Amino acid sequence: MQNGETVLLVDPTSSRFKADATVVTSSLLSETPIPEKNVITFAGEYEAAGVEIRGFTCGSDQSQVTTAYVITWDGIRVLVVGDHDALPAGESLEEIGEMQPEVLVVPMATTEQASWSAKLAKSLEANLVLPSNFASVKDITSAFGETGETEEKITFKKKDLSGMSQKLVILSPAK
Repeated sequence: MQNGETVLLVDPTSSRFKADATVVTSSLLSETPIPEKNVITFAGEYEAAGVEIRGFTCGSDQSQVTTAYVITWDGIRVLVVGDHDALPAGESLEEIGEMQPEVLVVPMATTEQASWSAKLAKSLEANLVLPSNFASVKDITSAFGETGETEEKITFKKKDLSGMSQKLVILSPAK
């Protein structure tokens, strides 16, 4: 994600990208959080590079914990959920709902994730839904009951979101 010169990475797969802040949705419990380097790995409230970030625990086992984030940037609230089986539920999901994110970046790699994401988008009344990972466009359109627009990238402002009825945009994989 980029706003002006500020760049925020989510679950980067390479260190070749430079960012002002990074959020990681699946972390080993043995990792030490390093928010002073603007790398956010666990639930909590943070400010990094002028961006407000609030992490919510989704689940954990003996070795790792998964976290969803609501990122507030220039008045826009974006919910980011990583591609893992532990999705926000219970109190975390309730708190996320109270924050009323306008944009959802949600996993749809499995039929279950796509179904959960579609239900979440409807319950939160999100303006814009961006699948972060998906097996097929067919699974997404089946879960949402509509065909989304396919784009190489998306640019939007707060004013673009207000009044927008829910829009599904499928980003083309990077080349």
